[in-house]
Amino acid sequence: MQNEFTIFAQEVCLEAGKILLDFYGKLNDDNIAQKNKHDFVTDADKASEEFIVAKIEERYPLHGIHGEEFTSKEAQGEYTWFIDPLDGTTNFVHSHPFFAISMGLRCGEQLVSGVVYSPLLKEMFCAGVGEGAYLNGRRIHTSKTMTLDNSLLATGFPYKKAEIERNNLCNFNCLLPQVRGVRRCGAAAIDMCYVACGRYDGFWELWLQPHDVAAGTVIVREAGGIVTDFAGGEDYLFSGNVLATNEHIYAALQKNVVF
Repeated sequence: MQNEFTIFAQEVCLEAGKILLDFYGKLNDDNIAQKNKHDFVTDADKASEEFIVAKIEERYPLHGIHGEEFTSKEAQGEYTWFIDPLDGTTNFVHSHPFFAISMGLRCGEQLVSGVVYSPLLKEMFCAGVGEGAYLNGRRIHTSKTMTLDNSLLATGFPYKKAEIERNNLCNFNCLLPQVRGVRRCGAAAIDMCYVACGRYDGFWELWLQPHDVAAGTVIVREAGGIVTDFAGGEDYLFSGNVLATNEHIYAALQKNVVF
């Protein structure tokens, strides 16, 4: 039995997905703004976030909301939503199908619910604490890969990769020779869900935001995986550095990543 928040978030993500698909493949310069070099926001991001925020405020008016683009509303109570209305905006701009909507809910200091929906791929990942993780209604689990050399990993790079020293290339160059492969697909929420369902064995990235990882954290952990910051602690939500793996390769991967 899924909790009411997970059910609600799935319903909202399905509708927000329709909004994104209405824009998909139809964007032009009039629909796209540049926040920073290589960092975009589109009319699709805006429309999706406005819809999600309106639904949360209608259903849970006392809940806090932290959105990627515009929304920051403090909670009048313990619950706060971390929402990414379009994770993978650059992919979306280029008509690449790897993009998603992400909604994670925190109660106090604990993340309790997560939903990630990839509308073009028609994949709905969801989890609630103590309820397991699911993909389109089917229970999912992390992989059984035991060693780093047999692992397929995923990572990403910051928008300001040309301007900052800690741009993840050091970690990438260190790990690439040690593993079967490293994928870089451009949407952290989906990357984490792919760890949860066993498509990837591990994922690491720097300079992420809470809305990037809140939902995925619940899904990975409920699928039997491990999520920490690079130091092995619990500051993954706000530190910007996130490590998510199956239970077997965590120690080996954690030794190889630096912030």
